Amino acid sequence: MRFKTGNSGGGRPKGSTNKTTKEIRLLFTELLENNLPSVQEKLNQIGDENPIKYIELLLKLSEYAIPKLTGVQQVQVLEPQTYKVAFDFEEN
Repeated sequence: MRFKTGNSGGGRPKGSTNKTTKEIRLLFTELLENNLPSVQEKLNQIGDENPIKYIELLLKLSEYAIPKLTGVQQVQVLEPQTYKVAFDFEEN
């Protein structure tokens, strides 16, 4: 059976999360929460051995807590232009 144009039947609203994705996110969140002490311990070890790698990992992890900017506004800088205006006055 094919969908007909204009059929306003069911379906997931645009932008909504599907059921499987929601479940996976929940399971992954639980996994992280249950392992936070060991994750923190490993991060501390990495920080002691390689501070640069530690900062890189923190920045990667922050992407999951801090929303990314989605759009970049382009600004075009125009060069200044000079105009010469001449007035010609006639005396009577």
